[in-house]
Amino acid sequence: EVLDGWSTALEQPYQEAITDIRFADFDIDVDSASIYSFEDMRFETAATDRHIIVQVVGSTSSGTASQTIPSGVIVDGVAATKLEERSVTGGGTSAGVSLWAATVPAGSTGTVDVTFPASNRRCGVATFALCRASYTPTNNGDDGVSGTTNLSTAVTVPIRGIYAVTGSDSADNNSI
Repeated sequence: EVLDGWSTALEQPYQEAITDIRFADFDIDVDSASIYSFEDMRFETAATDRHIIVQVVGSTSSGTASQTIPSGVIVDGVAATKLEERSVTGGGTSAGVSLWAATVPAGSTGTVDVTFPASNRRCGVATFALCRASYTPTNNGDDGVSGTTNLSTAVTVPIRGIYAVTGSDSADNNSI
């Protein structure tokens, strides 16, 4: 049914996804490393149905885009599930952005540990709190894409909600 240009069948899931996810914190580390640890990240209010969504942006001075996608993310001691990833190479450098989710019901702050398959020259993370009892993180969107021509034609698999993933390596004008 369409009412005033909006589908009433679609409106409720969109509203639910938007109200359930809240930005919590961000941090950046510019020390070249393959392992980054971000302490005292805000996670919002503790809740039994809370999941922490982590957006990770990495950048290398090599032309290997896959090195900018973490091999693992740990959120306050809980291994996160990769939801989605995108990476690009341009001008001999690479940048990548990925989304990860972990069920972390306790604590209003915690540590986010990021491990890359190779050294990255910088890493940025942002945390979001998603409170939804029926949410189960899956990696069905794990379809890494590299190269600027592929990014514009990539198919994104829905991940039980609405998420916008963006990232940028401003030093080299690589954007994802």
